[in-house]
Amino acid sequence: MAPTATPAIHPRLPAMGLRVAVVGARRARNGTGPYLAREASALGAEVVSILGTRPSSTETACTQLKEWGISAKPFTHFDPMVRETHPDVLIVASPAGTHRPWLEAAAESGMHVLCEKPLLALFDDAGKAMLRRFSAQGKVLAENCQWPFTLFSFQQLHPSFDPSKVKRFRMLLSPQDRGRTRWLETLSHPLSLLQDVFHGPAKISEIRYQEVSSSAPDARLNFLFTVFDQEIHCEVLLEDTNRLPRPAEFAFDDMVCRRRIETPGYHFSFDTGFQPIELGDGPALSVKAEDPLHLRMTEFMIRVSQAVKTGNAPLDESLLRRQQLMEKLLAAYRP
Repeated sequence: MAPTATPAIHPRLPAMGLRVAVVGARRARNGTGPYLAREASALGAEVVSILGTRPSSTETACTQLKEWGISAKPFTHFDPMVRETHPDVLIVASPAGTHRPWLEAAAESGMHVLCEKPLLALFDDAGKAMLRRFSAQGKVLAENCQWPFTLFSFQQLHPSFDPSKVKRFRMLLSPQDRGRTRWLETLSHPLSLLQDVFHGPAKISEIRYQEVSSSAPDARLNFLFTVFDQEIHCEVLLEDTNRLPRPAEFAFDDMVCRRRIETPGYHFSFDTGFQPIELGDGPALSVKAEDPLHLRMTEFMIRVSQAVKTGNAPLDESLLRRQQLMEKLLAAYRP
């Protein structure tokens, strides 16, 4: 296993000199836009513009960002934003299903992109060609998948973990949405984790969804994830809860990694839950961790900085494969 480690801290902030535009930067529902903007700014980037659908919401987003010392100009159209502010990087944090036009516009303008998940809801030949265009232009394209950045903590919790022996994978999440939408916005989490642990082209089969009931809208997805000759039986559980922060954990076989978030301050840690009764009921091993959002943005900005220096941005083949796997899972969904 080669888990995603904490990116090295560079003496020179990796985003220094980069100009960033954000689509969807208003603090609405669980939107990540303002926090991605804040992380980009903290890494040395200049957040120069915010793009929204309405003048009022875009002005609100800019006002909210000023609380963090970020002064960005509001826009409601892409072309004027590019002409006036000349961004190098586009952060796409708009709702799922709206990403493709922004990706196409960014590819046409020659910008690096960090896009909220899922990258594409429909992965057709035109979409595949569009994604490859970024690499051809020496531009970085990445999806905001944060769970692989927890694997460093998982390895600390379970130092004897051997991926070659894994038979089962389970992930518990607590999204707000219902029906197909919650799967659309959730599936990148388990898929990105599986891809980071089990390298190589994967196949998915034996897909089974289970929606419990309208009065208890929990949901379950089971599928078989095959990489070369290794088969991993996977289960994704979506729990309906009003608890905040929302529960989340994953496990390979019986090795659990449970997320804990302390508020105020939003401090992260991960633990293994509680020991079995026969071993005592004491608290589990726990490790403190950096916010995966910060690690995701740091890794992205390091890649962009390297691409600017070299003119090269190798295509992330796992990114393309993830879109194909997601499309297959979504195609099997029946409400």
